[in-house]
Amino acid sequence: MFEAAVDGTGYRYRLIPIGEDGRRYAGVQGRIERDGTLEIDLATIPGLPARGWFILDMVPDSNGLVGSTRPQVLLIGPSWATAYHPQLQAYACRGRAIPVEKVGTEFNTWVSVINGYRRSARLEATLFAVGGGYHAVAQESVGGFGSTLLDVDRLFPDAPSDTMMTLVLRSDIPVRKHVINRLAGGAMSVDHFPNFK
Repeated sequence: MFEAAVDGTGYRYRLIPIGEDGRRYAGVQGRIERDGTLEIDLATIPGLPARGWFILDMVPDSNGLVGSTRPQVLLIGPSWATAYHPQLQAYACRGRAIPVEKVGTEFNTWVSVINGYRRSARLEATLFAVGGGYHAVAQESVGGFGSTLLDVDRLFPDAPSDTMMTLVLRSDIPVRKHVINRLAGGAMSVDHFPNFK
């Protein structure tokens, strides 16, 4: 793998927007060269809904090191920005558990769930205190190719404060899960569930 002269490559790409209800919208496609950058203004794509997700499909021109196929994505809104790296679907659906804790009386935590499959997914969220004493379960669902935001405060309104908790999200088909935390200054932190739990 490390003997080849070429360790990176260009790509053909497709960006496919999908609404929260699972409907696909016309996207964009093109090329990005090795070591290149690309800017796609989602606001210029007509008819997109306010909420949803997108598939970034990248096909390399040739073999390259795995690290060269992991782009960094920066989303810029009217008064916010967030950066992340995409993952392969198989990797992104493995993780099931994250630690959560209330700050004051609220978690200020949401879980973004994306269903990349045609059929609906049944979700089971379990919240339990690490040291014991609290355990609760909530049931939700997300339609085929759909997405949803699960508000942890809405799902578990009676959870105690000042207690480290574990939130486990299981589904009958693999779904992508990201945790969103609102920080004290109003900023939002977004990260995917750990792959190993």
